[in-house]
Amino acid sequence: MGPGYGAPYPPTAPPPPPNPVLDPDLYYRQRLGAYQRPPPSPAAAGPTRAAYVRILPRTRKWHDGGYFRFALGVGSVHESMEADRSLPTVRELDFVPAPLSGSGGGLGPVTELSLGYSVYGLVLGVGAYTATIPSFDAETDDPETGKYAFNLTQLALFGPFADYYFDREGGLHVQAAPAVATLVAGSAEPEIAGPQAQAHTAIGFGFMLGAGYEWWVDDQWSLGLIGRFTFGKTTGEDNRGVGWSHTSYAPALLLGATYH
Repeated sequence: MGPGYGAPYPPTAPPPPPNPVLDPDLYYRQRLGAYQRPPPSPAAAGPTRAAYVRILPRTRKWHDGGYFRFALGVGSVHESMEADRSLPTVRELDFVPAPLSGSGGGLGPVTELSLGYSVYGLVLGVGAYTATIPSFDAETDDPETGKYAFNLTQLALFGPFADYYFDREGGLHVQAAPAVATLVAGSAEPEIAGPQAQAHTAIGFGFMLGAGYEWWVDDQWSLGLIGRFTFGKTTGEDNRGVGWSHTSYAPALLLGATYH
């Protein structure tokens, strides 16, 4: 019976939380997380309990968690274009030009900017990939106009990507992305005579494929080389109502800085 008739027993205090240093048999653990106690020295007098020492590295050099990459390089950019009709012009010509159809390319800068999240070496996120030709000559089939000299033209891809590291702590990886492709085509002049090609923007689909290797330079930063291939198939219309179709691709080599 409690103190006094009808009086309740005092509430029982909750048990204390378990000591993380003790195992279920109430002996001191030899290993606790990233730490372990070395065995006592035989020369020590009397019972001793050695201090815990860290057995796992403090650094975090593995591909997991937040992910960011910026890469810059050079690529061989190739561009093919075709107009759906003859280009209108106010220039006086002694021939009727054929619809412009040609191809060409050259070296130019390429970039990558991507953001994502990595789990056990698999990164998922979104990225932007560009390939730019400062200027290039497009060979055509019309001998009256000759080739066309195009001003700055840029292929850009935007979309989700996957980047897979074969080893969480290693540097070998492969990446791929389906994407929305945009092509900003510069204006162009014929080599001999003919109408000017107007600057315009085309939109379509594309993809990116790549592979590379990285070297750790800090706990969460690495530098590496990336071999990449981008492709775009786009269509658009200039301000004179001429329809254009483009096929663009760019193999490239980039140097990238990646945060994990």
